Amino acid sequence: MVADNGRGLPDNFSIEESGGIGLELVKNLVGQLEGSIDYHSNDWTTFTVEFRELKYPERLEGMV
Repeated sequence: MVADNGRGLPDNFSIEESGGIGLELVKNLVGQLEGSIDYHSNDWTTFTVEFRELKYPERLEGMV
């Protein structure tokens, strides 16, 4: 979770339509790792990223 009490997000903000390169990179990484991203903007702007535990046994075989 990342939060700040700066100027906040515009009233018409949409994470899907955001044009910023930084947020685009975060969205792509979250998508690749099958996570979710949520945001709220009131007194504080808060972005929460969650990942579920992924298990790839085929990738772990033979690795020590």
